[in-house]
Amino acid sequence: MSTDKHVRSIRLNPDIHERLVALCDHLGVTPNAYIVQAIGKAISQDEMAFKIQQNQNDMFAKLAILMDETKEQE
Repeated sequence: MSTDKHVRSIRLNPDIHERLVALCDHLGVTPNAYIVQAIGKAISQDEMAFKIQQNQNDMFAKLAILMDETKEQE
């Protein structure tokens, strides 16, 4: 994994920005650190759901092949 940082920019509406800054002040973190952590959390959750779906699809495909092979043997 590369240690290079990639720059992205986001535009926040004023309400979200104010809430973000207030929350980060309360938590003692920078807005950037909070956003990076939140993005990492969202990616992990979505990636896990994707992998589960992919595994289910693979399982059903293998089951279909097994059922076809069983039919052919009858």
